[in-house]
Amino acid sequence: MPTPADATVEWAATTAHRAWRALLAVRARLFQELDVRPEVAGSLSVSDLELLCELAENGGRERMSALAGQIMASKSGLTRRVDRLMGHGLVTREAVPEDRRGTYAVLTEAGWQAVRDTMPATLNDIRHYFFAVLSEDELAYLADLLERVAEAPTWNISPQRGDRSSS
Repeated sequence: MPTPADATVEWAATTAHRAWRALLAVRARLFQELDVRPEVAGSLSVSDLELLCELAENGGRERMSALAGQIMASKSGLTRRVDRLMGHGLVTREAVPEDRRGTYAVLTEAGWQAVRDTMPATLNDIRHYFFAVLSEDELAYLADLLERVAEAPTWNISPQRGDRSSS
């Protein structure tokens, strides 16, 4: 009778295992490299920068519920991150006038400055560690594959809502 150890050994010998481990390794290494940069270390995490950049790409303001989905965070996780960024003076909250329950996360001028100060170096690092080792055709293929996985209907987490889907 097969044991759990047998299943683990079988899984470890698969291409799926190789792909999974490579994905985890790339993510970990990239985040480690980015987290040690002077403008990030000690104050802002890569996840904080992601949130600031997402806000910047949306004109500096976004509903908290939409933002949670965009950065794939739970609503409570996003609230904690926004609270931390508010403590740094980078984000504020504003009520949504047409929806008393809704709240916007809004970049402050200091938040905009943080995006301007950190993004050029961050993008250069991403290019250096990630994109430079792939050709344009490989990047396009990788983007297609990752988008297909990200948009697959098998996820329990809704990418639009950032929480558990009801289906």
